Amino acid sequence: MVHHFAIQAKGEDDTARQPIENILRAIAYASNETTLEGLERFDFTDELFVDGIRKAVEEDRPFKTRKAALFFIFMPIIQDKWFDDSLEDVMSDEAKDEFCENWGSAVKEIEHTVGVRKATCATLFGMLNSEKWRSHIVKDALKLMMYFSDLPDDTKCFTRCKENTSILPWLRSRADEAGEEGVETKLWKLWLAILWSGYGDLPKTCRDQVLEVTKVVISKARRDVSFISRIMTVEEKKYQSELDWYEATSLGGEPERLRARLEGLNESIEKFAEVVGNRKK
Repeated sequence: MVHHFAIQAKGEDDTARQPIENILRAIAYASNETTLEGLERFDFTDELFVDGIRKAVEEDRPFKTRKAALFFIFMPIIQDKWFDDSLEDVMSDEAKDEFCENWGSAVKEIEHTVGVRKATCATLFGMLNSEKWRSHIVKDALKLMMYFSDLPDDTKCFTRCKENTSILPWLRSRADEAGEEGVETKLWKLWLAILWSGYGDLPKTCRDQVLEVTKVVISKARRDVSFISRIMTVEEKKYQSELDWYEATSLGGEPERLRARLEGLNESIEKFAEVVGNRKK
């Protein structure tokens, strides 16, 4: 792959384009344990590789190349190298701006199937968790947060975001700049609702932050109570529906996970109602 990226870097784009697309698609869509083991020995911070992936999402790239690149970047093995703030940056701030803009336009271009929603939402959370990447995310890409429900509860980048107390104030500061009617305001309140949906699993520092912010929010706009409640109710119905299906078909141990998730969600709903009730008194 790096060989073809090197050919591309020399200006021989027509020669390298198809092999790069083929490799990206093979890894993104048909990876097995052997492939993943081999990838673990690869340096995903290599300059040629990083520049090659950046180019793969540019607007002039073929649709299939851009789509494959989106799934490739979604892989945890890539995210752990690119979005970990303890590691050296893989690209400059200017390059991040360009990459995030092209990544966002590629997301717009493809159909949002469940697989695409999972891949792009997970990548968003990888960037959002990183203070080095967060400010480079384009506004429209932040809307991918709405697909959080498609991700498994234990998705590593999602869990890291929920336990990162710097994200909520960052989203809120963007909302303050945009004004009450801006999409940023809807997004930071959605993030607050997401945190409430998993409230019981959050570390104490995160729970304390959620409580403090919630009390301020509902003191200013009671309609936000209904918004947060609706998000949690939708989540509850989704898990209950999945549980009903598994119980009806008797397909093994999945119901235990779903029952545990429902129990935790109901506890979060009760806690939220308690906080809201205290504000009403």
